Amino acid sequence: MITEKQSNALYVIKAFAILSVIAAHMPFGAEHPTADLIRNALGQVGVAVFFIVSGFLYKRTEGDTKTFWQKKLKGIVIPWILFSLLTFAVSCVLSHKIPMAVLPKWILGFGTWYWFVPILLMCFALFKFLDDNVSLVFTILLSIASVMLMSFGILKCNSLFTQYTNVFNWIGFFAFGILLRKYEKLDSLVGVLPFILSAGFLACFVTLSVQYNLTKSYMNVLSLPIEITGFIALLNISYLLNGAKILADIGKKSFFIYLIQMQPAGIFNTRLPYTPVMFVLRPFIVLIALYLVAAAISFLLKFFKLDKYAYIFALR
Repeated sequence: MITEKQSNALYVIKAFAILSVIAAHMPFGAEHPTADLIRNALGQVGVAVFFIVSGFLYKRTEGDTKTFWQKKLKGIVIPWILFSLLTFAVSCVLSHKIPMAVLPKWILGFGTWYWFVPILLMCFALFKFLDDNVSLVFTILLSIASVMLMSFGILKCNSLFTQYTNVFNWIGFFAFGILLRKYEKLDSLVGVLPFILSAGFLACFVTLSVQYNLTKSYMNVLSLPIEITGFIALLNISYLLNGAKILADIGKKSFFIYLIQMQPAGIFNTRLPYTPVMFVLRPFIVLIALYLVAAAISFLLKFFKLDKYAYIFALR
């Protein structure tokens, strides 16, 4: 049973996670190499948080296959297809050179940020069957091995099998979320000591990432430590701010923001002033702008009594 406090905190941590994702797509540039390495390291946390939270919220019952996938069709698949088509059209207009043959790859995330959705759907399908403790622990170990093998270049990438589209790199986070709920351990990660330890280790790992110039996102030797300590640190902050309604509402709209964020992030990144302060503020500006867009769409749907179609825009 998920408590109200846990539910609110999970929405808040989604707000921090989507901010991390946006930051990951807004490089500082060669003028600020150290700051960009810090951004790159912290930008890895968001995706891991989304997979862990999705695993924590994942619950299946006997004979629920039809109703479960109907909900996912409405809440995930339809907005994913809609926004991928929209952003593809925008990209074609802006670049004047993207052929229609690229569209399937665009939707599936080969070269775009949409890879997260098919990987998430695969997790929903896989963990219908991988629900015992042995399978969950094995899945976590498999993910660790996959990330390490990619980090050291032993497991090679190509245009289809990338660090993003390799499902084995991500299923461990989903399994970790399932275990946290199964054994009611989420609250155990919250407290003064867990926060101090996680924040302290996160700072150390980020410092090492900068020192050793680790520019490869998600698949370097410090990715997993950064992602796990980052999750625990953000979880503690989210519990502290679980009553912050705006943050919780941003979390509720995080899927909408994720689906549309890349192109606005690029536009803001090239047009805002190139100052250190603005580089820090850019992800926040994009997040606030897209949240206001989401709020405006929600308002218009409600005003015209079209609330029942909010799922099309990932605004349930």
